[in-house]
Amino acid sequence: MKSIPYYLYRGGTSKGPFLFKKDLPKSDEKCNELIRNIMGSPHPYQVDGIGGGVSNASKVVIINLSNRPDCDIDCVFGQVAILSNEIDFSGDCGNMLTAAACCALESKLINAGKSETKVRVFNPATNSVKEVVVPCKNGRVIYEGNYHIDGVNFSGSKVYISFLNPGGSQTGHIFPSGNRIDIINNISVTLIDCGRALVIAQAHDFNIKNNQTNDELEQDFNLHEFIEKFRLACAKKMNIHNPCQTYPRIVLVSKSNDIKQNIYVRYWSNPTAKQIHPSLAMTAAIGISAALVTKGTICAQRELLLNKHTQTKKVNIGHPQGGLEISITGQDFPLNITKGTYYRTARLIAKGEVYYRES
Repeated sequence: MKSIPYYLYRGGTSKGPFLFKKDLPKSDEKCNELIRNIMGSPHPYQVDGIGGGVSNASKVVIINLSNRPDCDIDCVFGQVAILSNEIDFSGDCGNMLTAAACCALESKLINAGKSETKVRVFNPATNSVKEVVVPCKNGRVIYEGNYHIDGVNFSGSKVYISFLNPGGSQTGHIFPSGNRIDIINNISVTLIDCGRALVIAQAHDFNIKNNQTNDELEQDFNLHEFIEKFRLACAKKMNIHNPCQTYPRIVLVSKSNDIKQNIYVRYWSNPTAKQIHPSLAMTAAIGISAALVTKGTICAQRELLLNKHTQTKKVNIGHPQGGLEISITGQDFPLNITKGTYYRTARLIAKGEVYYRES
């Protein structure tokens, strides 16, 4: 067996290995084969690798120094299919982005400052730039702290993340269909691409109630079959000609039972594997927030709406493990979302060598 260097991180509510581009095969086919081998895919539990058997623990990040003068590192985020050979590198992961900056500093790919350090990250797959501010002390990353995020047992230091100009990151248009509301299969829907391509619909149109657990819903195979047909029909309307397990993704929204929250959501992190995210992906949170602040969408909220002047709106989104806060900056008429900002935590779990079978 052979091995390559790796760092294993939790970033936000996701987890996975960080690999360095220089250590990987140049061939995409061989690189993907190596990653599947490391993760243990395809297998429902990924028992022969370091994958976690659920979508938010079946991620990989490839990292290297950036050639762009305005960025420090390049990162490509891969969603590794659990039950098939597919790896989707087309999007971002707002949770793992937290750990990407930490990993770059921890591995000395770039130098940490005496206090907090700003890392600018470029994703060539989405042609997008993010800013991540990491707490540091005397050139070392500080992971310990008292900031808590729902979906993680322990607190950590607060990492600040900004997605810059997130609109159209996967399709090239913030509303790929050209509309703020469409009717697909007799269901009203907002098709939005801000952070990632999303299908946003009302939970009541699928007979889903807030008090139902994710486990209950994941056992409803008729529901998943209906949702998958609906998602693929929406993909066609979004001019997505190559939909896959993670592109586009679907979000079902409803009124929250918590008066402090603007909305309650269920996010299908892997629709083809019938998996609902235990909390919420941050890229999806940006898209949902953009829909909340934009007039004419399926979930627009009057008190949050943007106007023709640049504003920052704070949004509180409920999810099955609690909630999260995010700030959206932009203007409407015409719509331009310039920034999505939030806080996460990260933890270094392991580093060293990860082994894989030779093909």
